[in-house]
Amino acid sequence: HTRMAHATLYKEQDRLMKQREAQREKLNEEMQEKYANNIEVLNRVNSEYAERVSLVEKEKDKLLQQLKAEADRNQRELEKKMEKVKIEADRRIEGFKEKDHAEKQRMMAL
Repeated sequence: HTRMAHATLYKEQDRLMKQREAQREKLNEEMQEKYANNIEVLNRVNSEYAERVSLVEKEKDKLLQQLKAEADRNQRELEKKMEKVKIEADRRIEGFKEKDHAEKQRMMAL
């Protein structure tokens, strides 16, 4: 009677241990799957982020090129205007010199 009870007890204990082992295995697999999914999500997020950063960098470079081109144009226009102002100033100075010279000639003639 006792031996049979012991055998039943051992069988039950064995069954419980196997059941726990199976549950542990299942949980382990689930955790590994979850981990793999998390890694996949992280990788996707990282690559999307890198893509966006790259697009922003390209846009920034484009804008910088546009600004530089605009600055170069403005510089050329400024140089042209300054050249015109210089020519006009030289012309006026020349006119004053001629007038002054003519005035001196007239004074001498008197």
